[in-house]
Amino acid sequence: MNELTVYWFPIDPPAWGICGLDEHGTLHLNPSIVSESCRAAAFKSRALSFLKIGEEFGGPGMVGLVSLKWLKRDSGEPHEILDELECLVRKFIAHAQGHLCPCADVSLPGDPTFTDAVLRVLVGAKN
Repeated sequence: MNELTVYWFPIDPPAWGICGLDEHGTLHLNPSIVSESCRAAAFKSRALSFLKIGEEFGGPGMVGLVSLKWLKRDSGEPHEILDELECLVRKFIAHAQGHLCPCADVSLPGDPTFTDAVLRVLVGAKN
């Protein structure tokens, strides 16, 4: 995935409210909005796509988004909760203006353990 149409709904912390749609209409969310264990699972499985964010969204830094398809398939979270979250977010973005944003290229050469350590430093614990 190279880019997302990105939306933000005002919640705290701001990075949790960042979401996007890819070219196929698949919804991508910050997994922290679901749960801390969901965020950790998405990070560990390398399911995140990263966007650069500015200070207005808790940055500067990057925020990782994961597809709703991954959430339903691999997160272990109840589908009822994920369905309700999807409905809420899609209702919001239907009336919001999106911005086309490139995904950050975070592919790094070398050992996956090194890559994970670098991403932890870049992304931080709050995103």
